[in-house]
Amino acid sequence: MSNARDCAIKCSDPRFRAFLREQLSEPGVKDGLEGDEDWLGVETSVQAASASRYLLNVESRKELDEEGPAASRWGALAGQYEGWKRGI
Repeated sequence: MSNARDCAIKCSDPRFRAFLREQLSEPGVKDGLEGDEDWLGVETSVQAASASRYLLNVESRKELDEEGPAASRWGALAGQYEGWKRGI
């Protein structure tokens, strides 16, 4: 499965959205944001897609399928999510 597809599937999962909310609440993560971005609540898959793109520093999830830093960042975030689900 491609990274972009994996990310899209995870964005539809309420547990992944809860994980993204936690990630966004970490100190310094939202530095530079206005704070009124409608996706910060990460309640929907569309908002999760926006949050994922922000956290991964990509314009499009398609970038996750290219070799390079975006794919590495996705691998790290997906790994953190798996650990989060296991309570690590």
